[in-house]
Amino acid sequence: MAIVERARGAVVAHGGDLFVGVLILTAVAERVVLGRRLGVIAVAATWGLPLLARRRFPLLAPVAVLVLIGATALAIPATYHDTGGELLLAVTAVWMLAAGNPPARALVGLTAAGPGVAAAGSAEEAATVTFLLLGSFAAGVVHHRDQGETALLQGHLDELERTRQSSLEAAAAAERARIARELHDIVAHSVSVMTVQAGAARLQLAHGREQPLASVTAVEEATTTALDELDRLVGLLGPEEQPIRGLDDVEELVARMRETGLDAHLSVEGEPRPLPAGLDLALYRLLQEALTNARKHAGPVRTDVGVHHGIHEIQLRVVNDLPAGGGRPGSAQRGHGLVGMRERVAMYEGHLAAGPRAGRFHVEVRLPAP
Repeated sequence: MAIVERARGAVVAHGGDLFVGVLILTAVAERVVLGRRLGVIAVAATWGLPLLARRRFPLLAPVAVLVLIGATALAIPATYHDTGGELLLAVTAVWMLAAGNPPARALVGLTAAGPGVAAAGSAEEAATVTFLLLGSFAAGVVHHRDQGETALLQGHLDELERTRQSSLEAAAAAERARIARELHDIVAHSVSVMTVQAGAARLQLAHGREQPLASVTAVEEATTTALDELDRLVGLLGPEEQPIRGLDDVEELVARMRETGLDAHLSVEGEPRPLPAGLDLALYRLLQEALTNARKHAGPVRTDVGVHHGIHEIQLRVVNDLPAGGGRPGSAQRGHGLVGMRERVAMYEGHLAAGPRAGRFHVEVRLPAP
């Protein structure tokens, strides 16, 4: 299979060279069959050779072919009308001339076909040759124009892709910044707890008490929490004054979304338990982002919100009806809404799945939880 693919690629890359080679062999074989002299056969063999250099010399190569054929027509008229091999080469050269150059430059190069046309045996033959050459020239001009438009379109597509990538990178950076600011508050709180409990332990020891165990334990727990959150910080950012949210606030979140017109319904399964502040906030933000996307891209549709407290993980589910037009939430600006969600899920080594299924759009999240 690999050999076939390589052979196919070679044909695509060098198909033009193979075609030129066939034309040269045709012109030579025709004169061999007719018993022409070796010198005439050698001249016929040179007609198409310049076309092999057409990529490097898009103007000179086809013009050289037309000049060689015209010179042969003037120098050896008897062999010029032997067959149609030279006409095929001339038509091919004219097409390559027009396809590989701007129209004005190609038109100047086309004048090199004059001697060959003038050497035609009759007015009818000259008209036929002229018609074929002009038709080939017109086809080449159209091909050149199409190539230019394709290159321009590809340039626009490349620019749009670069813009899209830049936008996604900016969105990811902004989301990481917001996450870092939120974690800053959580870590600051943990460090404050450590300071208070360490001070309490110091006072107990200073007064001769031998039971500072509770304070030391609190310091240890706060230290562990702070280190866990610090591992997830990205960059140095100033604190932002925002209340710390969590799953306890989900009911309020769903109620606010109902006020905006979203037909949201909440169901909670399992036994809620205290969670690390960073994880609790991440779960809240994930639900908030999913509901915001549903409202923004699907409109006031039925949306089912589920929170499942498992033994080892927390599962979130937001499933909304697709809008009447059949569009998909987030398709217009695909990636922006999910960028932040993926960032948060990746921080906690969780799993995120989002996409349409059975006429509804599903967002499902699983995060490990202690």
